[in-house]
Amino acid sequence: MRYLAPCARSCREVRDHLARKGFGAEVAAAAEARLIELGILDDAEFARNWADRAVVGRHEAPARVQEVLAGRGVAPDVIAAALADLSPAEDVEAAVAAASRLRALHGPETAVRRRLGVFLARRGYDMEVIEEVCARLLGPPESGDGHRGPATGGAPVG
Repeated sequence: MRYLAPCARSCREVRDHLARKGFGAEVAAAAEARLIELGILDDAEFARNWADRAVVGRHEAPARVQEVLAGRGVAPDVIAAALADLSPAEDVEAAVAAASRLRALHGPETAVRRRLGVFLARRGYDMEVIEEVCARLLGPPESGDGHRGPATGGAPVG
């Protein structure tokens, strides 16, 4: 029970912990079944809570949450159900919230875009979300000719 007190655990984590402590597979399975019966272990609730804290609290991408939960032994269908409530718009909003915490949003635009992209990529966001967040926070990218927006092919802007 001390293993369960500090934080929530998945069923597989409990089984693995008991195996490391020297208990046999049958004993670990019986303990897991009893903990599930008592409502102490619930992978679905564990996954929902983890996803909520990760996406809303830490602004991580659902793809990162899926990876972490799978590593903790949660079944793919349980993970999918936990992430089903999140919409793509919430994904972008979480990325914008994460980006707003980044202190390095100053300096040359290309450097800021690079830092912001790396920051969001480390949190598991894909390129489409990163580009949308950059556009929302920084505007359209510079075309390289000193003007913002699409390249004009040498035609005067304005």
